[in-house]
Amino acid sequence: MKTPAQTPKYAQIMLIKLLKNNSSLSISRLFRRLRSYKRLSCFGDFQILHLIISTMAKLGIKINKSRLLYAYNKIDELKQNTKEEKHDDIQQLLSSIKFVENHLLTCRNMEDKRKVNKIIIKSSSETIYA
Repeated sequence: MKTPAQTPKYAQIMLIKLLKNNSSLSISRLFRRLRSYKRLSCFGDFQILHLIISTMAKLGIKINKSRLLYAYNKIDELKQNTKEEKHDDIQQLLSSIKFVENHLLTCRNMEDKRKVNKIIIKSSSETIYA
């Protein structure tokens, strides 16, 4: 099934394709590339930046505050914000990174627990029937 354009899912697919080709692309370069796609013209700059940050976090690519600030200050629409607005936006982006990392860690822990439970169930059923 083809993902329709002008949706976050489509933008995320395009972003993953870009990152598969070169995982060391800068955030600002990824932003410029996504912004150039006509199919993503309905997205705001902050929304695209948030999508880039969350997708990179999901893929396990480390994002530090200085890289994020650099990219944020390169975006014309966001560059005009006051110092307080910039601070709030950066904090929101950083907290979304932490949320994604914690979610992935929780999922991995749940998966590990399921594996352990399967082993325990298997071993206990073998001991019952043995």
